[in-house]
Amino acid sequence: MGTVLEMRRGAIIGAALALAGLVAGCGPEAQNPLTRLVGSLVGQGQDTAAPGQSAATVDPSRVLTAEYIASGSGPLLLATLPSRDGYATLSPVGRNGAVETWRSADGIGLSLTPPGLLVATRGLGPDLMLAETGAVVAALRAGEGDIRRVHRLLDGENHEDARAYDCRVVTETDEMIFLPGEQTRQTVRLREHCVPAAGQEDRKPFDNFYWTSFSGDVIWQSYQWLGPELGTIFLQRLR
Repeated sequence: MGTVLEMRRGAIIGAALALAGLVAGCGPEAQNPLTRLVGSLVGQGQDTAAPGQSAATVDPSRVLTAEYIASGSGPLLLATLPSRDGYATLSPVGRNGAVETWRSADGIGLSLTPPGLLVATRGLGPDLMLAETGAVVAALRAGEGDIRRVHRLLDGENHEDARAYDCRVVTETDEMIFLPGEQTRQTVRLREHCVPAAGQEDRKPFDNFYWTSFSGDVIWQSYQWLGPELGTIFLQRLR
């Protein structure tokens, strides 16, 4: 996973500066004129650019300032999807039990369960319909563990494709991370290494990375695998 770690280092230092586009989530951010920028998790869209702006000229660091982030009152999440060259901010719009749904202004949905594990996506095409992550939560809180996770996707004929992985969670190190808006967080970095379960050796192994609070109650940033078509999504908790 050298490429993932290289992407992590670059994104931690300057995620906001590297953005090609950003869309605000529902809630207070949707009313802020600074959110009229190009791009979304679906992909870049020139027709949505603010007057005189394009994907090549927009500087999202002007939006993701400390003042901008502090101007809202609710939780705010920044999602980066390298496979689509897409970026969006999302806000929570509903909860079903422990699962909280976050949505971007263009309707992309992410469902997360505490402390911030992604369990489903909507609106991205080859969506992750459901990830069974209960054992992952327990391993993250314990700081280690061998677990089984299952991803349920839809194939090209809209049939469910269940993919099982055997995963090992390990604590790697304490680490200071840098978030947009000049924020810093002292975190614990954990790695989840997953290989296809027996009988599914044709699947691709992957690694997830999590930067959690010392209490384990919040994942401040993470790389989480969605599937072979969407790849890895990078999430940062801004508020």
